[in-house]
Amino acid sequence: MPQSNSFWLIGNGKQVNFWTDNWCGEPLSYVYQINEHLVSQLPTKVCDYIQNFQWNIDDNLHNIFPNLRNLASQVTLSASDTPDVIMWEHTPNGELSLVDAYNFKNQHSPKLPWTSQVWNRDIPPAKSLMVWRLMRDKLPTDDKLCHRGFSMPSMCSSML
Repeated sequence: MPQSNSFWLIGNGKQVNFWTDNWCGEPLSYVYQINEHLVSQLPTKVCDYIQNFQWNIDDNLHNIFPNLRNLASQVTLSASDTPDVIMWEHTPNGELSLVDAYNFKNQHSPKLPWTSQVWNRDIPPAKSLMVWRLMRDKLPTDDKLCHRGFSMPSMCSSML
């Protein structure tokens, strides 16, 4: 099942879930607000609704979901038995490369002015990490460790 930012390109329909995958824009279970119990009683794969390389949505299903044939007809089916393909929606060819993934994630990262001050070649990395953890409120203090389930004494008591 593709995640966000991707979609299915229908081939033979054997890998794509008709109701829960986004092969026609939004998943049909979302479009029609179908609960999981009803979805489990219906044929699940796109190939179950294809016959002779054409859409085959029976009248009973059409009566329940009147717009279903129209939604399906907007998706072009392959004229051969090719496998389904997951496409990345942010590149022209639909392929996701490491460079594309990096650029996509990098453009969504906020540019913080203090990072160049903390992560600087003149400051040892251990000190930069300490400052970074302090600024992000990630220092392992006693109360935070206790909150995470660690019960360790922070100071040793010595017996005289």
